[in-house]
Amino acid sequence: MKNNLLISLILLFSFMGCSSFQKRKSISESMVSFSGGVYGVKEWSSDLNFKRFSWYHDATLKHDYLITKLEEENDFRAWLGSDLKKVAQCPHLYVFLLYGVEQSDTLSILREGLKESGYQSHELILTSFDRELQSHGSFQDWELKHHVTYGYCLPRELEMELKIPGFKQKRISNI
Repeated sequence: MKNNLLISLILLFSFMGCSSFQKRKSISESMVSFSGGVYGVKEWSSDLNFKRFSWYHDATLKHDYLITKLEEENDFRAWLGSDLKKVAQCPHLYVFLLYGVEQSDTLSILREGLKESGYQSHELILTSFDRELQSHGSFQDWELKHHVTYGYCLPRELEMELKIPGFKQKRISNI
């Protein structure tokens, strides 16, 4: 009888340990919005919405990807300034804000995901856009000061898998 109780307790604690391990690593999906903007004499009240994908280990943010598609008619495209020439022939322009405990790993994971999804992507440094974005009040409100801005010119709509080591694979689409 004692042995059965002991075995039951050991099994119970083993299952509890396994379930807590899975809960310690989580992926969340949310939206980050920037309302209104200004560039030179132009001012607008529309929103710039980023889809946010965050990977946590316990309460620690390990990787964070904020992604938006910057359509031609989007008012925030004015922030591209002189970079507008770079993106003139770009069929699908995406802006990424990346954060990672190891920033280079976060960028490498993105590049690998794009490549494995068949994209011959063109990475763009969007200096003007980044400067304007960082000066927007919502940038500080969302505490994005450690995020790095990248632009990607893609030949088709973004659809990819992100494989973060130690986490379940995450499908990224419908941005």
